[in-house]
Amino acid sequence: MLDTKGHGSSPARGSVKRRKGPWTGRQWLWLAVLAVAVAAVAAYGWQRSLVQAEERPQVGYTAPDFTLTDWKGKSWRLSSLRGKPVFLNFWATWCPPCQAEMPDIEALHRRYGKDVVILGVNLTTSETSPQSVAKFLAAHGYTFPVVLDKTGSVAQKYLVRFIPTSFFIDRKGIIRAMAVGAMDQATMLANLKNAM
Repeated sequence: MLDTKGHGSSPARGSVKRRKGPWTGRQWLWLAVLAVAVAAVAAYGWQRSLVQAEERPQVGYTAPDFTLTDWKGKSWRLSSLRGKPVFLNFWATWCPPCQAEMPDIEALHRRYGKDVVILGVNLTTSETSPQSVAKFLAAHGYTFPVVLDKTGSVAQKYLVRFIPTSFFIDRKGIIRAMAVGAMDQATMLANLKNAM
């Protein structure tokens, strides 16, 4: 080793001379650990976005999209309702548990209808006619929107086996809760809070 005047010198015993290079082994190790951590976080986020982008009738997944017409002739597309939570309820006029919960659904619609979309999906294939659905709604004074699943394709897409079956969907279209069977208003509100 040369001193500043160009004369040779040797380092003192016990002292360690640090190499002045672009990176030391320890710096490379920290860089590798950091790169792995960043890649893991990115992969987790990417996987979560794929799961939520996948349409599946399960909590944590994007609600399967559909377009149906209501009993008044208006077309409804589920994905166009994003921006508001949606209470999606599959039902039929002949179903006693469905009939039991409908007054509470109507009460929620009247109270929260500006902030939450309450959308009934009638299993019209099980009804005597679409007109019987309209008569039922009018006779009971129900004003929340009801679409007609005339082919059963939406019930099939949502894997509805028993009615009533309800899905509570958040503003981004992700299912946050579901319920099979009749609910009281308190249970409906608790599930809606999961979607808000």
